[in-house]
Amino acid sequence: MAEFRSVDIDFEVHKRIELARENFAETPNAVLRRLLGIDAARPVQSVIGVGVMRAWSGKGVLLHHGTRVRMDYNGRTHEGEIFDGSWLVEGERYSSPSAAAGRTARTKGGKRTNLDGWIYWWALMPGEETWVKLSEMRCDEPNPSEPKETDEEREIEVKHSHISVADLPPESEVVVALEALLKERSAPSPHPRHTGS
Repeated sequence: MAEFRSVDIDFEVHKRIELARENFAETPNAVLRRLLGIDAARPVQSVIGVGVMRAWSGKGVLLHHGTRVRMDYNGRTHEGEIFDGSWLVEGERYSSPSAAAGRTARTKGGKRTNLDGWIYWWALMPGEETWVKLSEMRCDEPNPSEPKETDEEREIEVKHSHISVADLPPESEVVVALEALLKERSAPSPHPRHTGS
């Protein structure tokens, strides 16, 4: 039988653990065991309704969940991975390589810059040993099954929404907040309402 011990962690570590969860049934302990490579074989998901994590695709490129991504810019290396259909870079989620590059990279003066992520990012597919430049994987032939929206159009849409994708909370935090709200709303009121006489 496993022996459990309490460990104090800060909010950033907690956030990273939550972002790394493969499903809502995976406990923080299971996430850490998986990330630290303690379990030799990963268990098959047995939770009903929990499917396989989504890949990310764009411009003919398909990056599977778990694909590692890396970008060097201005003397600094930025790393992340494809996580359930999005780019998870340094704890933040993005919808495209350009959004991830532009929001992560900084100029020498410390300011954000607009970058074409297709030029800067490299990818390492799960089970592979060789990093491949994202631009070399790109297929500019139109694919009728893909939306015709470009990375730039997605970024413009996000900029004009007054909310940055990076500012949105992780899905796990949203679920916890919604569950708390539903519980609060379903609880009986301590003061009965008076009807007019």
